[in-house]
Amino acid sequence: MSMISEQVKELRIAAVYKEHSLKKLLEKAADTIEALSAKLQAANMEGIESSYGTGWISANRPPKSNKDVLVRYNSVKMGIGWYCERSKRWWTCDGCVPVEWRPLPED
Repeated sequence: MSMISEQVKELRIAAVYKEHSLKKLLEKAADTIEALSAKLQAANMEGIESSYGTGWISANRPPKSNKDVLVRYNSVKMGIGWYCERSKRWWTCDGCVPVEWRPLPED
């Protein structure tokens, strides 16, 4: 039985038997969820990097053309945007200010 399955089983038993010490059990479950979340986030970033290449470019060095690019706002959140040379301003799908960008993959 996997660690997650065991913890889920323990949580279900604890829900029935109230004298069980929940603090330690809940802390272990929270630790497991955090570890899995970090692994999922890392796997998602690897998938994105394998699809789009590895080179993020600082938003302080914007692209020369007004083409759509992939923009990253922080280590997790991304979107589509473009840089207008005329206004010297980034335009993004959700109004956030990007920190990095990279070209979209060719179809």
